[in-house]
Amino acid sequence: MGRIKKLINFGTLLLFLAMSFSGYAGQKQLLFNGITTDDGLVSSNILSITQDQHGFIWIGTYDGLHRYDSKELKIYQNRNNQPNSLADNLIRSLYVDNKNNMFVGTNTGISLYDKKTDQFINFSQDTSSCLYSLNFQANKITSDDKGNIWIASNVGLVKFNRAENNCELFTHDSSNQESISNSFCTGLHIDSFNRLWISTQKGINLFNSENKSFKLVSEGVNGNDYSDYVFREMTEDQNKNLWINSEDGLFRIKLAENSAEKLQHFAPTPDDPNSISENMLSAIYVDQENNLWIGAENSGLYLFNRTKQNFDVVVSNGRSVQNLQDISVNAIFQDNAGNLWIGTYGHGVLTITKNSYAISLFQDIVAENQTYTSTLVNAFLEDSRANIWIGTDGNGILKFNKSTRKFKNFSTQNSGLGNDYILSMIEDDNQNLWLASWDGGLIRFNPENETFTSFTTENSAIPGNKIYTVAKGENNKIWLGSHYGGLILFEPSENRFTSINKISNDLGENTVNVVKPDSKGNLYVGTTKGLVIYNPSDKRVEKIEGDSARLDIGNLEINDVNVENDTSIWVGTLMGMFHFNPETNKTRRFTTADGLPGDIINAIINDNSGVLWVTTSNGICRFKPGNSSITVFNKNDGMQSNEFRPRSALVDSEGYLYFGGINGFNIINPQKIVRNNHVPKVQFTGFDIFHMVVKPGDPNSPLDKIIPETDKIVLNYDQSVLTFHFAVLDFTSPNKNEHAYMLENFDSDWTYSENERQATYTNLDPGEYIFRVKGANNDGVWNEEGASLIVVVKPPWWQTWWFKTLLVLAIGFTVLSIFYVRIKSLERQKHILEKRVEERTRELAKLNATKDKLFSIISHDLRSPFNVILGYADVLKEQYKSFDEDTMNNVLSDLKESGENAFNLLENLLNWSSAQRGTIDFSPIKTTAREITGSIMPEVTSIAKKKNIEIVNHVSGKDIPLMADKNMLSLVFRNLLTNAVKFSNPGNKVWIDAEIKSDEVIFSIKDEGIGITPQKVATLFDLEENSTQRGTSGEKGTGLGLILSKEFVEMHKGKIWAESEIGKGAAFYFSVPNY
Repeated sequence: MGRIKKLINFGTLLLFLAMSFSGYAGQKQLLFNGITTDDGLVSSNILSITQDQHGFIWIGTYDGLHRYDSKELKIYQNRNNQPNSLADNLIRSLYVDNKNNMFVGTNTGISLYDKKTDQFINFSQDTSSCLYSLNFQANKITSDDKGNIWIASNVGLVKFNRAENNCELFTHDSSNQESISNSFCTGLHIDSFNRLWISTQKGINLFNSENKSFKLVSEGVNGNDYSDYVFREMTEDQNKNLWINSEDGLFRIKLAENSAEKLQHFAPTPDDPNSISENMLSAIYVDQENNLWIGAENSGLYLFNRTKQNFDVVVSNGRSVQNLQDISVNAIFQDNAGNLWIGTYGHGVLTITKNSYAISLFQDIVAENQTYTSTLVNAFLEDSRANIWIGTDGNGILKFNKSTRKFKNFSTQNSGLGNDYILSMIEDDNQNLWLASWDGGLIRFNPENETFTSFTTENSAIPGNKIYTVAKGENNKIWLGSHYGGLILFEPSENRFTSINKISNDLGENTVNVVKPDSKGNLYVGTTKGLVIYNPSDKRVEKIEGDSARLDIGNLEINDVNVENDTSIWVGTLMGMFHFNPETNKTRRFTTADGLPGDIINAIINDNSGVLWVTTSNGICRFKPGNSSITVFNKNDGMQSNEFRPRSALVDSEGYLYFGGINGFNIINPQKIVRNNHVPKVQFTGFDIFHMVVKPGDPNSPLDKIIPETDKIVLNYDQSVLTFHFAVLDFTSPNKNEHAYMLENFDSDWTYSENERQATYTNLDPGEYIFRVKGANNDGVWNEEGASLIVVVKPPWWQTWWFKTLLVLAIGFTVLSIFYVRIKSLERQKHILEKRVEERTRELAKLNATKDKLFSIISHDLRSPFNVILGYADVLKEQYKSFDEDTMNNVLSDLKESGENAFNLLENLLNWSSAQRGTIDFSPIKTTAREITGSIMPEVTSIAKKKNIEIVNHVSGKDIPLMADKNMLSLVFRNLLTNAVKFSNPGNKVWIDAEIKSDEVIFSIKDEGIGITPQKVATLFDLEENSTQRGTSGEKGTGLGLILSKEFVEMHKGKIWAESEIGKGAAFYFSVPNY
């Protein structure tokens, strides 16, 4: 797979069509981008291009097939011993039918791309296919409304009914005049009247489907016979014209149902610049705007001029494509966003975007006098004769003729120009040009006699030779901004220079970058330390102070000033663009945070519609002041580079914009700039597990078809490192596409990325997720629906429902066994107690009472959960296969709840029993109240949530050290909290708090529940007197938790008590010594 780092800018190709700059007669100058072998193409010889329903571009070459996703090329080639690889590497044709099947025409037959497996069905190699016996090269493929596939091949016309596996071959029969005129078929087309046309190496044929005969269409409108001509491809325009290219020019048939068809021949005329210059035509295409494009062998690309009924040749002056008119164009295709793709011989793929008609690029300029010109452009000027003058950095000035698009150079080497580093230019009322130079002073140029006069410190009173800017003032005065010489006034009539810094010290900084007059005659003077307003009439200076506490135009270096009107001044600085209102003295700053491509603002101009164009050190942008919307253009859009020069910008008299930079200059027609409103398709391009590519059919692969065709992936729990690859399939300016993704049920929000086209996740919990990705094109048009993929992570075996069921049953059996043993033990104890001496009768009576209480708990309270467990066990044994997932989840939930109830009751019983027998282990350690309460909060909170009861833990915020048995105090807190929840109503709160005394810590658990009577409070902790009561939601209890809590508190040398009032809740307190 080849990775395309960027679209190659075929640098110096000019771009303008019908409404752009007029070029030479019969020429249209276009700017191309492209893809070559440097970017991953296995061959630069392109024969076919198409786009599938997902939005991928497919490119057929001499040495394989490529799938392009706007950044990467995936290569498909024939592989030995791989029958499902491509049948042959020479791809002659590509065709996507109305069912989104893509057929690949090769030198050895046709193949069908299998979208599920990312492989190919090769009919010519399939012994069960009717195409197996035919050996042919598939030159063109199409399909009819009945689903039949038609193939123009070198052995005849092939009709292939794939559904019935039936083939028909139509060949030339010299004894049958109604047979096809030649067996070598080169092209085919089904027209608007559902008729099949076939081009051959000897004539054009119209097929009669009723009697399977062919009609040779050979008569020309001029009476000529074209039956022996070698024809190639065909296409139909929106006006029902059938266009056919040939080895002897272009032909047209005006289609009409049931009418005689005649050929109109557009033959090459060597002396006609509006004619196709080459006989051998190799490609033909009608785009969405009904433009007819023609590709020729060794003479490039042509565009049919419908108005003049002739042809414009598409030309370039580029370095990467030295001469577009010398290359062969084999394929032309337009994608769903309107971009045009040109397949060439030896130069890969060229593309033309819609904005290619608006942007022109000039680099490596060679003037008429054969002078090579510096590509660093500092300044522009349009004179009163509509000539464009260009100031360069090291090669003087250029005169550009917009009509002829030619240059003339004036430099120190070929003229009297005194300095080659020109930074600024103006024209005075006498049509003289004044040039500001670096270290060459001020230069006057007379275009009539092409003479130069220099004003330097050596021959005049000019304060310095390093002049940054020159501006025209009133009464033909000239204002200069200089390096360390400040603001300078020059009066040509008096030949006098005046340093304004010496008149007014208020100017402060003596390096002036820019001077711009307003309608009132004031001068906006941009310095290296802020903006100044100077009034020449009264010599008053106003320093724009701005806000000294922040970056503002009062303290930043100024690169450019645009005086839009008296209340709107735009200022370019090294730290962003500012809007300044002189009446209110308010400023607003715009930076990269607002969407500007860079914070170093080099030039600001308005086009004729009032839109601002701003150049920066990182591209150029179109800025609409009304809504602050920004559109960015950079090198990928045809800009000379991303870096532009200060103040190097111009709007000419026709509304065209000029921008100079470090590698040439651009001309933009702002009226032709088109917003890309195409909503791009977003597709998955790959899926990795543990950073290894996963394919259908691989061992342990979760895919049964390729990722773009996949809706759901089911993963094992140990497939824990996942990577999703995706692409935004808009090819206008792919490097500007944007991406955003999120994993539902994991991510809380979208993750946005420009160039990152993958997302990796690790160690996902078992469950179901949805991975979503959306994308935007180069103009920020989003596909919000995007693409999505369901991801299911299966749990490990110990988290499956069947294992949980067995576990619950095992626990239940264990609990029953323990109780059975315990009961037997109690019976033995009873028998021994009955035989003891009379002096222990009272103790025996008490033990009997205890036993009765225990039996009551066992027989009454413990029976219920185990009845549920046993009942569900019987149901599961008999009916589990018929349960759906929801029923099974409900059963498991009930089993889990019954098991938990039984377990908690058993735990209390065992602890109480151990306490009674004195066998419980009391092991105090250093801990904190926060740690103990934190350990039981998740469990208790889960119980409370079922009744919508909030537990407020004030202890968690206190640092209370304890020396305590963590398990015992955890049980005390759990019993008291669950008791509080039990007797609280839904929506109530329960509070946990602690108060530190000098020698003890008193904990409290308070609720808003139903309360306890004073009589009940007195017997709460007495087993003999204790009686149970149902909770507010019918919960059952034993009272054993409070008894056990009392014993555990007393083991800690503490006390436990309760306070309550009916209807107002209850409060339980217990103390623990403060060690």
